[in-house]
Amino acid sequence: MTQTSIDIKARLMTSTLQTPYIYYTTVDGLTEQAMHALTAANGYFEQNNPQKTLEYYQKAVNAQSHSSHLLSNLGSMQCALGQIQEGLANMKKAVAVEKPASAALYNLGTFLSSNNVHNEAEKYLKKALEQEPQAAAFYNNLGIVYMYQQKFERAHEMFEKAIENDSNFDYAYNNLGMLFYEKSEYATAHSWLEKAFALNPNNFTTLNNLGCVHFMLQPQDPARSFELLKKAAELNPHFRMPFYNIGFIATFTHKI
Repeated sequence: MTQTSIDIKARLMTSTLQTPYIYYTTVDGLTEQAMHALTAANGYFEQNNPQKTLEYYQKAVNAQSHSSHLLSNLGSMQCALGQIQEGLANMKKAVAVEKPASAALYNLGTFLSSNNVHNEAEKYLKKALEQEPQAAAFYNNLGIVYMYQQKFERAHEMFEKAIENDSNFDYAYNNLGMLFYEKSEYATAHSWLEKAFALNPNNFTTLNNLGCVHFMLQPQDPARSFELLKKAAELNPHFRMPFYNIGFIATFTHKI
């Protein structure tokens, strides 16, 4: 690889796909008061009203404070809304008060990973997998942790495990593409991203990544890259990566 191609790769914006928090909508053994609060929270969650969802998750925990599932819901929503200390405390309570607590462990590991605390994230995600060894999402997020730790063989193994447990899980195919992109093995990266695209042609992150990888393979002919990046931008006008990448490639190639 030439220094120029290294510089180009460093300027392009790509992303892995991390699966989101798990929220429980039903919990066995709840008191009537806790059940009503959880039902109300579910309704607000469906309405995309996170503040009211948080309020009723808190009411559910107030009614039944030793439920791992309810504490996990509350802690995860608090973290999502920026109440980090409270959220972490409640997720750690969820892990401690009841077993199994795989979702709480997974949510805690996922939060830590997204905040670059990778060694701690690895610990919690491994514990989640011990309790639920068939969960594709758990393998996927652990694979991302290993990618950031530069443990590419372990990351590859985790993404393959995710696919083994769910052959239609397009996130893992995308992330395998990104793993090989990081290793500058662009043909292999392109192959995995094409598989992700075939499974979910409306995933704008995969389209953006595919546009970047295609450009690394054929920088002299960016037409297909522009096509993919423009489609990603159309699918999500709030997703800034394809807009930036279109601008960079247009400037670099003097084409649009």
